[in-house]
Order: sequence, then C-alpha cells, then structure tokens
Amino acid sequence: MPAIDNAPDTVGDNSSPASNVQIIVYSDTTDLPFVSRALKIVGTGTIAFITKGEQTVTMPVRDGDLLPVRVSRVLLTGTTVSQVFSLW
Repeated sequence: MPAIDNAPDTVGDNSSPASNVQIIVYSDTTDLPFVSRALKIVGTGTIAFITKGEQTVTMPVRDGDLLPVRVSRVLLTGTTVSQVFSLW
C-alpha cells in the first residue's frame, strides 16, 4: 500500500513542525504508513530510501542528523544506522 501523504506540496504547509513521530521498520518491499517530512538518524553509517518522487537514494549520515526529506520507504538493503525516526 502506498504511503499516505498528509502534507501536500504547497508553499507554507511543510514549514510547520511535525505532528507525529514513528520508529521506522526498514523494508525493501513495504512503504511507510505516511510520507515523512523529515528523518531523524540514530547512529553513524548509511541510509537507503525511496523519496516521494520515487528516487532511490543511499547516503552517509551521522548520529543526530535531521534530514528534511519526503520519504515513502527506508530500505533494509543499504541502511546500516541503528534507528531512523520518521517525522510527519
């Protein structure tokens, strides 16, 4: 099932703080319940994800990073950090 987008791409709508936070279960096949507004990283390593725009990205991250990215899935393959929180 596709991730639900509670923050449509409109000017001003995405600048307010997130209302929800969830620990992400990494998966190569299952989308998040909701498209993220940002990801909070726990641990240093790499994160692999699919954006709302359907791009697959793998990048190095550090503990405490806050990535302002709209993500529909965090991939198990390629993600080495301890935990990722989705903010939406």
